[in-house]
Amino acid sequence: MLVSDGACETSHLLELPEAGGNSTGLRAKTPWLRRSSYVVIAVSFLSAIVLVAYMASPSWTSGVSATKLSTFEQKESLALSLSNEYPPQHESVKLYGWEHIVEPYRETTLAISGSVLSSSSYAWNIFLEEKPEERPEVVRSGETEVVVMFTKPGRFYTVQIEETGENGETIVHKFQVICKYIRREIRALNTEDKEKFFDALEQFHSLTMEEGQELYGEKFYNAKDLSIRHMATVDGCSPWHGGVQFLPTHMAFTLHLEQVLQMIEPSIALPYWNYPSDADKYGPGAWTTESELFSEEYFGAFTDSPVGALEGRWASLPVGVITDPSEMDTEHNFFGIITPYYNQNPSVYLTRSSQFCGWTPQKINMPTCSDENSVLSSGANGLTDLFVAVDRYLHGVQHSLIGGAWKCAIDVGAAIQEFEGNDQVQLIYETMLMNIEAMWERGYDDGYYSTPALTQDTDQGPSSFEDAKLTLSDIELDAIDSMSFDEVYKYLDTKGFFGYWAYDDFGTATCENGYFQFNGVDDATNETLLRSLLKLVSTVGALSPYASPWSAAADPLFGLTHSMWNRHYSYVRLANPDFDSSWTSTTSSCWGFHADDVMVWKGFQGEEDSEAYFYTEQELVELFAPDNAALPYIHDNLDFSTCTVH
Repeated sequence: MLVSDGACETSHLLELPEAGGNSTGLRAKTPWLRRSSYVVIAVSFLSAIVLVAYMASPSWTSGVSATKLSTFEQKESLALSLSNEYPPQHESVKLYGWEHIVEPYRETTLAISGSVLSSSSYAWNIFLEEKPEERPEVVRSGETEVVVMFTKPGRFYTVQIEETGENGETIVHKFQVICKYIRREIRALNTEDKEKFFDALEQFHSLTMEEGQELYGEKFYNAKDLSIRHMATVDGCSPWHGGVQFLPTHMAFTLHLEQVLQMIEPSIALPYWNYPSDADKYGPGAWTTESELFSEEYFGAFTDSPVGALEGRWASLPVGVITDPSEMDTEHNFFGIITPYYNQNPSVYLTRSSQFCGWTPQKINMPTCSDENSVLSSGANGLTDLFVAVDRYLHGVQHSLIGGAWKCAIDVGAAIQEFEGNDQVQLIYETMLMNIEAMWERGYDDGYYSTPALTQDTDQGPSSFEDAKLTLSDIELDAIDSMSFDEVYKYLDTKGFFGYWAYDDFGTATCENGYFQFNGVDDATNETLLRSLLKLVSTVGALSPYASPWSAAADPLFGLTHSMWNRHYSYVRLANPDFDSSWTSTTSSCWGFHADDVMVWKGFQGEEDSEAYFYTEQELVELFAPDNAALPYIHDNLDFSTCTVH
């Protein structure tokens, strides 16, 4: 049996990455999932300021700083009730601590009951608490009921009702209400709101910056700009990935998106997709055909297309393409598409596939209710634990399962069929697929791949995937079958293709005494599987934007999936009074990895232009605290007792 130098030891993203170097200078080697802990490069303060200057525009305006909940003393028995076209708010919303919550840009009925005086008449006075001269629109008025349109999210309103009895005695009743957008599970939206959301989202992905700013103002930005921002690195480090910063920065990305959609339609609150409920309800593989999310009515059905084509309104949705010299520093492939360089998918339209290299996983599921419960329990102590739990249990695996890949070196479906009925072999192949994007990235970063188009003496760029695809520079695919097993193993081992999270997490491989072997299979099958692994890494396939995954922002699903765990963040902070929201110190020099690093967002709480400033990482953490009154949104429920769509 071969004995290696120990390079097969698996590693996990369970601690913050340290500072280091990146010889390519093109990408951060900070993983988006439980990958090997790559070394990242130090970042200069000047570089951070330059990126802040670019990425800070557009920003948001108007309002004041956060205020905590205060209450009026109520000595009278008059009761106030609030309602709109949606069902009453879920009981768990009381965790937020506010008794009366109204939604902006939605007609709200305010009704009173339980008069104090006899034969009373009533006069209503409703105004913004911080600015009493500012009043919401009264759509319809009556004595015991009024219909009002509130417009200031993250602000308190005073509802003052003057009750006058038949003898002329007067009592003034005061109630405090807070205005918040309510983020609902997307299938809980009514038909009108769902269409408003999809229409706005389609504009966000289709309009150019110039078109959008002409229609909606200079603060508009589009999906291409979001992709550029999400792909950004500073000196090879991602400010958004690879550490605790993943949580606050992605909550910022989704709030930024939400506020742009509100420029198009002010009533929109960004919905979320409760995919753990679908995973449990439908099971591995079946959610791709059974969930409503993947129908023409929502985000487009998965098809049998070999190139990830979609059906419905998203079939011809453009993805970001480099069109200006100023954008050239953004990572892109040979076709100018904003995506990791190693992904030579040539499609200028949105692609997505339920298959990964010819196989729809049947053993590995989307994150389930059990994974959700793991986040709520293991993330309860504090910010760092919560980041690790979210990244491990809710985040990474869904990128591959939703996005898919094609044009791989082998057809994994055909390879699995050769072992028909062997569940362990099927699971092993599926763990390979969950790791393969990380392997392709690693191979590119370490310089293992060559591209034919780079060596062509021509001014013409590549015209097809075949012209641009990345292949191992020192091994031909056709030669792998004739290689000895020792040669196959040594190549995989010395190139570092064994140390990936899925083998360990799904229990499909063991690394003992420096030797890597798949579990539960005989030696001959193990050899076949390792040969298949080498074939899979020999050629980089075409990835959808969502599976890439730093270019996932090009997919309309990005906002729904990456805001989903914002709800878990809210619950964990509210349900655990001892939650530690402080930043864990790190020796990394990378911008974005420290509590006092100044980020690229401002004005999230409705600040006026003169008051707005760029938030630090720690300020983002506290801004997104669910009991921050100035945060413009809450969620429709914080009930995790049953894993269902409410």
